[in-house]
Amino acid sequence: MTFLTLMILLFPRFSFSLEVGTQVIMQNVLERYLTIQQKLADDTTSGVEGEAQGISKQVGEFFKKPCKPSEASCSSVMLKIQSAAQSMKGTEIKSLRKSFHELSAALIEYWEKFDPKWPDIYEFRCPLAEDNQGASWMQRGSEIKNPYLGHTLPKCGIPTS
Repeated sequence: MTFLTLMILLFPRFSFSLEVGTQVIMQNVLERYLTIQQKLADDTTSGVEGEAQGISKQVGEFFKKPCKPSEASCSSVMLKIQSAAQSMKGTEIKSLRKSFHELSAALIEYWEKFDPKWPDIYEFRCPLAEDNQGASWMQRGSEIKNPYLGHTLPKCGIPTS
């Protein structure tokens, strides 16, 4: 077990410094994610697949550059983000919301492990989403805009951060 792996296991909220290139990539990923979140909250699927493909392409940029030792633990989270984004295909809203759940979990994992400085970003959890199993998401601003239940229950959610 490497020292870095041990640190992640012992201190999961420990902030690792990421390269500027990775920070730029993840800022672009976040902006596309927030666009998807807003579209799903508005019960629309138009453009969601394109934004998800953009996320996948942005994460692909991470793998094109040399991986610094400080970023080695970031690779597994990036793969989760990319895989979830690639699964967001078509226009069936229920399917897109399920994939969004996976994308949200991966992006929240990134946020928790690497503590990027994303101002005005909040995490919420809706206990009724995903067939009452609950699901979390991130969004800009503190006014709840539920991407899982859309206009049915737009304010269902509690802040978790």
